[in-house]
Amino acid sequence: MTFLTNHPFHLQNMNEFDGKRVLVTGGTQGMGKAIVERLTHAGATVMTTARSTPGDLQTPDLFLQADVSTAEGAAKIVKETIARLYERRRIIAPG
Repeated sequence: MTFLTNHPFHLQNMNEFDGKRVLVTGGTQGMGKAIVERLTHAGATVMTTARSTPGDLQTPDLFLQADVSTAEGAAKIVKETIARLYERRRIIAPG
């Protein structure tokens, strides 16, 4: 058994977060990026935000450029996250 299989973030169940929708702020670098990758690999749909758009953006439809430290930025994040993760689902798979 390797060190990574004993690590708390090791994926025991690849479908652990299937059907879950998650918002990670600051998810384009460092710890935030690692969290996005972990949740995505476990099946979650992950919306992420940052103050600037990264050059290596993999899923632009699940990224929002906004500053969570301002009222306007926080409001934009809430509005767009609901629109992209919840309302889109209702249109594709009604009821």
